[in-house]
Amino acid sequence: MLMRLLSLLVVLLLSTASAATAPLVATLSGDLWSWTSSQGWTQLTHWGHNGPPVLSPDGHRVAYASVTEGAVRTRGAQGDLTWSPTNIWLLDLATRKATRLTTQPPRERGDEGLIRSTPAWSPDGSFLAWTQKDTSKVELKHTLALYSVSNGAVQVTATDALADIGKNVGSEVLWTSAGLVVRSPVERIPGAYLRNPSQAMGAGFPVDMGVSVLDPAGRVVRRMVVANDLGGGHPIRRGTAVYLTVFGEAHLFNLTGGANVYRLDLMAPEPTPERLVAVRAPKGLSVRFVIREMGLYCQVIGAGQVVRHWPCGGVSTGSPDIYHEDFDGALTIALSPDGRQAAYLRDSALFVHDGRTERRILDLKGRTVSGLVWGPVEFRLP
Repeated sequence: MLMRLLSLLVVLLLSTASAATAPLVATLSGDLWSWTSSQGWTQLTHWGHNGPPVLSPDGHRVAYASVTEGAVRTRGAQGDLTWSPTNIWLLDLATRKATRLTTQPPRERGDEGLIRSTPAWSPDGSFLAWTQKDTSKVELKHTLALYSVSNGAVQVTATDALADIGKNVGSEVLWTSAGLVVRSPVERIPGAYLRNPSQAMGAGFPVDMGVSVLDPAGRVVRRMVVANDLGGGHPIRRGTAVYLTVFGEAHLFNLTGGANVYRLDLMAPEPTPERLVAVRAPKGLSVRFVIREMGLYCQVIGAGQVVRHWPCGGVSTGSPDIYHEDFDGALTIALSPDGRQAAYLRDSALFVHDGRTERRILDLKGRTVSGLVWGPVEFRLP
């Protein structure tokens, strides 16, 4: 019995130590960096054209999309690389070793090839998913790729989820408990978009913009019309249901097939504020998003009290080289895995707050932040 208790104590101590030493990871001007309070900043990549980091559920690795060398050579390091071919990489935070998971087709050269989206982790961390498009083709449906962490196999599937003809890019994908979510035209008249995609969408036309929810095999589970001006969006949990919403907006679009929710009390000055919480420590520090004077404000909440408050209109971010207009896939706010610290971008600097004291950890000096990750997080509504 004593040995069992001692073993449990060792596991708990190791888990606590791991959470306390887990690095904050940021993409700064196209390269990945890590930060810990004991070691400061460490540069992890030296390329300059990487997208935002996407943290694995266990917190041990980050995945990201990166512009190919051929595209940079062809267009120039300072050129517009948003519509360029990309590969997917996986970086181990313990060894700091980055591994390329994909390559370009042998026939492709320069700025022609496969444009892959920023990847998304499955909830259990067993797979990575992304969408991809060939720059030489006009594709009217999404192509989904699934990478198996256990054996390294990549399965590519042509789906029936419609793709926006005006965006020949790897559209972003969210992996939620409801399924994989992609932005997608939704036909009110079957076949209308495929018959004439350039003329079928818009006010008075038979196609609306929305999302498609897919299963891991690429089958469409449901299609949903969302607000035409959604402009991003992130999954948010309310009880057991998962919704798609936008910062400061009143609509919650149900991804699980239930009714949508309109959460604005017309007599109240603001909607019910949502929070970003640490998945492993939801009762630790959280970040609350509120509307004040028609602007979005962030509040670090500790022990039920506001410990920091600032205007944070740019919560959602992304790399200038990697397409990122579909969802709020990259954030300028992160929480440590133990919920004891919050990191955020404010006034051209990065800060860490422990619930008592704010600490400036980096002056950007003109550098851009394309995403922060620290521990697994999720958005929740009370």
